[in-house]
Amino acid sequence: QALAAQRQINFTRSNEHEADRVGIELLAGAGFDPYGMASFFEKLGRRYGASSQYVPELLQTHPVSSQRVAEARDRARQLPTVSPTNSLTYTLTKARMVALNAATPEAAFAAFRDKADSDAPEDRYGMALASMRMSLHDNAERLFRGLIADYPNTMAFRVGRAEAMAAGGATSAALEIYADAIRLFPRNVPLTISYAETLISAGKPAEAHDLLLDLLNNVPATAPQLRLIARAANAEGDVANAYFYMSYYYQSVSNLPLAIGQVRMALETPNANEVDRARFRARLDQLIEYLPDDQRELATTSPQ
Repeated sequence: QALAAQRQINFTRSNEHEADRVGIELLAGAGFDPYGMASFFEKLGRRYGASSQYVPELLQTHPVSSQRVAEARDRARQLPTVSPTNSLTYTLTKARMVALNAATPEAAFAAFRDKADSDAPEDRYGMALASMRMSLHDNAERLFRGLIADYPNTMAFRVGRAEAMAAGGATSAALEIYADAIRLFPRNVPLTISYAETLISAGKPAEAHDLLLDLLNNVPATAPQLRLIARAANAEGDVANAYFYMSYYYQSVSNLPLAIGQVRMALETPNANEVDRARFRARLDQLIEYLPDDQRELATTSPQ
């Protein structure tokens, strides 16, 4: 039995070596640094190595061993040298993760405090986000304003400035910035979502509803976006459509019974017009079709 198991592991190792070889060639061909694979293996080894140090390598199906790291480095040496460059989107995303995932606002601010005089956009962006976490909204707005002047086509800076102004109480000015940005970059997803959230908070849910409806009719919706449009409709007083949107939310998280329940509640809403009711019935029939056969007949005979 042990010999059979070892033969199976050997077969898996062979596939693993081949996967490493193909993977590193694909990395290099796509413009990535092929040495990154060996570095990643080293990180895995540092993180999980202690848990498997007492298990012999021959008993492990996918060991992150020094031999595997060395083989990855040897393959990388045989490939053409790559000089990767980080895009602005990448560096901004990295700074955002540092600022927003810090355990405390103070920790986020400390992460960028020593870079306060840096001209690098990612450092200035991280400091602006950290300032927002520290409720230093005027400082954040000043930093975002400078970033917009230097990088007018980078949406993250426009969104950040508007959010900083709204958080600081300058809601009307923030909405003007959003409106200007949405004219320049229509249906930009992060911008539209942030704009809609601010509109709802400012007591303008009908505008948020229209804005989100235009976006979600043109781009695939995520579960949080479906909850947001349902929230906008509900705040507007359009309860029937709020239930209708929530049916899409529950379907997106694979909860079909609740999705059907939301459509039924939409149909029972007194102020729903006949056009909406026809849309809700069509939606209910569509959802019922997804049910197993033994549940479909029962759902069909339930009152609609």
